[in-house]
Amino acid sequence: QGLSSHQSKKALYMLFCYIKEQGHIWKARICNMPYDEIIMEVFEELGELYAQKLGDFMVEAGNSLLPNHYVEMKAEGHFNDSWGSAK
Repeated sequence: QGLSSHQSKKALYMLFCYIKEQGHIWKARICNMPYDEIIMEVFEELGELYAQKLGDFMVEAGNSLLPNHYVEMKAEGHFNDSWGSAK
């Protein structure tokens, strides 16, 4: 659980930096982070992009924290009209 917490926080930081770099501050918003999920609100035209990026950031953050490369992190983002239907 500790490693997962560090992974989520690192991915959240990477996501926020990406939002700033792309100039999407009011187009892509981080709403909540329950446990190991990151919930966002994004403009519809950016939905697929941020679903992909979020999965990429979770994988990158997780792999950077693993002590060896015998196991690799897998994660994917989902995009839908509501949090419940995106799960």
